[in-house]
Amino acid sequence: MKHLPLLLLIVCLIVAMPVVSGSKMTPAEWQQNNIDKKTQSDTDPGLPRLDSTGGPDTFGYTWIDSEEAGGPTYSWVDITGTGTEVAAADELDDDDRVGPYPIGFLFPFYGAGEEYFWVQSNGGVSFVPNLLGLSNQSMPYPYYSALIALFWDDLDPENGQYGSVYYDTVTIGLQDACVVSFIDYSEHPPSDTSPRINMQVIMFDDGRIRLQYQSIDNGFDCTSCTVGIQDHTGNDGLTVIYNNASGNYPYGGYVVDFIPPDPTASLSGIVYQLGGTPLAGANVRCGCGETVSDASGNYTITGLYPGTYKDIAWKSGYDAINSTTTLAAGNNVLHYSLAISPMPINGPFTEDFESGGTPLFTGSGDWQFGTPTYDPNGAHSGSNAWSTILTGDYNLSRDDWLISQKGFVVQANYSLKYWHWFDYEGGYDGYNVWISTTAGAFWEMIYPTDGYSDPDGFFTVFGLPNFNNWNTNEERMWVEKEFPLGDYVGETVWFAFRHNTDNSVVYSGVTIDDLSFSTGGTAPYVLLQLWPVNVNIPSYGGMVVYDAGITSTYSQMITGQAWTDLILPNGNQYGPLLVIPINVMPGYVFYGNLMQNIPAMAPPGPYMFNGYLGRRPYVASMDSFPFTKTVTPGPDGEVVLNWDAEEWVTSEAPPDVVEATPQLPESFALHAVRPNPFNASATITVDLPEATDLEVRVFNLHGQSMAVLADGHTEAGSHSLHVDGASWASGVYFVQARFGDQVAIRKMTLLK
Repeated sequence: MKHLPLLLLIVCLIVAMPVVSGSKMTPAEWQQNNIDKKTQSDTDPGLPRLDSTGGPDTFGYTWIDSEEAGGPTYSWVDITGTGTEVAAADELDDDDRVGPYPIGFLFPFYGAGEEYFWVQSNGGVSFVPNLLGLSNQSMPYPYYSALIALFWDDLDPENGQYGSVYYDTVTIGLQDACVVSFIDYSEHPPSDTSPRINMQVIMFDDGRIRLQYQSIDNGFDCTSCTVGIQDHTGNDGLTVIYNNASGNYPYGGYVVDFIPPDPTASLSGIVYQLGGTPLAGANVRCGCGETVSDASGNYTITGLYPGTYKDIAWKSGYDAINSTTTLAAGNNVLHYSLAISPMPINGPFTEDFESGGTPLFTGSGDWQFGTPTYDPNGAHSGSNAWSTILTGDYNLSRDDWLISQKGFVVQANYSLKYWHWFDYEGGYDGYNVWISTTAGAFWEMIYPTDGYSDPDGFFTVFGLPNFNNWNTNEERMWVEKEFPLGDYVGETVWFAFRHNTDNSVVYSGVTIDDLSFSTGGTAPYVLLQLWPVNVNIPSYGGMVVYDAGITSTYSQMITGQAWTDLILPNGNQYGPLLVIPINVMPGYVFYGNLMQNIPAMAPPGPYMFNGYLGRRPYVASMDSFPFTKTVTPGPDGEVVLNWDAEEWVTSEAPPDVVEATPQLPESFALHAVRPNPFNASATITVDLPEATDLEVRVFNLHGQSMAVLADGHTEAGSHSLHVDGASWASGVYFVQARFGDQVAIRKMTLLK
C-alpha cells in the first residue's frame, strides 16, 4: 500500500489519478506555468474581447476563434434526430465517463490515429478511458492525457435526466466528421431549474477540431472552466480559456478551431510473405494513416507526422505484426514479413503447460514460463505455468502482453477458462484479458462471468477493468475464471493477458495455469453456507446455535481461515468473535451444532450473524442469518435500548480492550464497508470533523440510486449508517458520501 495520508488517498482514487513518484510540478505550479494567455485587447464595445488566437504548442497545433478575422464561422450541426444518444442509454452520471464509441474514420490527434472516444461527464471528449475529475486545470495537465475539453468543470447529466449527449459521423463539405453534442447539459448539482449549456465538438478527418457553443443559460458559471486540448502524455497542449474572471466566455455563437500543423512525414516499403514473395492486399497502419499493399507488395502512407507511433501490418491468414516505429520528417522506409498463421485449434482444447516444447503463448516483459518458485510457490497443477516473474516481484511501469500463438475457432456455448493466482498493489496495478479476431492486429477486452475485481477501472493505472486487490475475494488464492465467447461464434480468435503496473510499489503479480477452451460453466470454487438452529436469545443471554457447510471445487486442499462477527442492533459491526485456521478439502464438509455465546450485557434487538471463509481480510465466501435478543430490564426496571459495542465487552474483557471516550474526527472520511462482501446488510462509517450537510447514497453499476443513507444537516462525530440490501441483486455497488465540496466513494459487493 502506498504510504499516503488517508484523505490524500481518497482524493486520488476519486479522480482516478495514479500516484506517481519523481520530481514533478504541483498542480498549482502547472496552472501558473500554463496560465491562460487571453488578455483584453479588442476595442469592440460589445462583450469583453480576449485574445482570439494562440499557439503553436510543441507539436504545432494553433487555435483561432470566431472573433478573429478569418476565424471560423458558427454553423451548428444538429444530430439530435440522427445521432446515437449515450447519456441516458449508457447512464452517464456525475463524475463519470462512458464509451468507447466509434469515430467512423482514423482521426489524426497529435500524430496518432484515433478510432474511438469516451464521453466525460465533466465536459470533455477523450481518447483514453481514464476518468476526468471535476476540478478543471490549465492545459496541458500532466495527470491526464489525450483530451478535448469543451467546458471542463463540475458538470452532471445524472444519467440523462439533466442533459443528453449525441454522437454521429457525418459529411461536412468534402470531409468526414464526427460530431459529439452536449444538449441541455447541467452543472452539478443538477435540478429542474438549473442553467444549461449546449455545445459540440466536431472532429474532421484532416485533424481539425472545432468547438461550437449554441447557447449558455444565464447563471451558468463560466468563471470556472477550461477549454483546450492536450496530447497523450499530458505534457503538450493548448489552453483557450482557463477560469476567465469576466465569465463572458464561452457564449452562444462562439466557435474555436484547433488546427494541426502540416504533416511532413511519409512511410513506404514492401510487405512480404515470410521467406517468400511480395504480398498483395496486406493492410499497413502507422500513426494516423493506413493503406493496402499493391500487387507488388508496395505500400505508401502520406500525411504522417514526425514522432514515435504504433505501426501494424496484417492480412487474413497471416500473423499480424504490431510494434512501434519512429518517423522523421521526409520519407521513411519500413518492410514487413508476415508469417502464415498456424492452423487454428478447432474443437475442445486443454493446456496444463506440462507437455514441454514451444508454449502455446508468447510473453513480453515480465511474463515468464516455467516453475514459479516465489508466490504462489508452485503451479496450480504439475510444475509449469505462466507468471509475471517466476522468482520474485513484478517490475515498475509495465504494460506487458502474454499472447496466444494459435487461433481458436469458437463454437456454440464455448468459453475460455483458466486458473489464476494473483497479488497486485490494490487500486493501482492489475491484469485483464483481451481477444483478437485479426491475429493480433487489434484487441478488445473481454469480461469474466463474475466480473473483474475493479469493474470500472477507476483505480488502476490504465483506467481499465482489472483483476487486482481492490476489494477482491480472490487475492492470493487459486481461482478458476470463465470468459463466455458467445459474441464470437464461428470466428477464429486469439487470446492475450495484459499485465500493467504503475511506477511505484511492486507485488508478486499473477500466475496463469490449466487453461481450457470448451463448453460448460464454472461452478463456485468455494462456498460457505450457514443454517440457524437457535436464534431466540433471552434477556439474560444464551447461545446462538447454527450448522455450517463448506463446498470446494478445488482439486487440492485450501489453507485459509474461518471467522465470524455480528451486526449489532444499532448497525455497528462487532468482531471478529472467532478466528480459526481451516483446511478445506475437495468436496463437501458439514459442521453441526456450532455455537456463539451472547452475554447478558449484549444490547437487545435484532442482530445479523456473519460467517466468512478466506484469508482475513480477504473473503472467498460469506453467509449470514439474523437472530434476536429480547429487551433487557435495567437495574431499576427501566428498558435499556442504547447499549453499544463497548458495553458488550465491559464485564468480561480486560480493561485495555474498552475504547476511550471518542474524540471528534480530525478530518472527513468515508470508512470501508463492513462486512465486505456482505449478505443483505452492512455498515458504513462516516467521520465528520464539524456539523455540516451530509449526503450518503448507494449506487449500482449502472449509476442508479439504490438507497439514501443520509441527506441533511448532521452533527460532528463518527456516524455508522446501515445498508439494507435484502431486496437487491447480488453484485457490485458503490457508496458515495458528499461533505461540502468533498466526495468519497467506497465499493462493496453483495453476495447472496
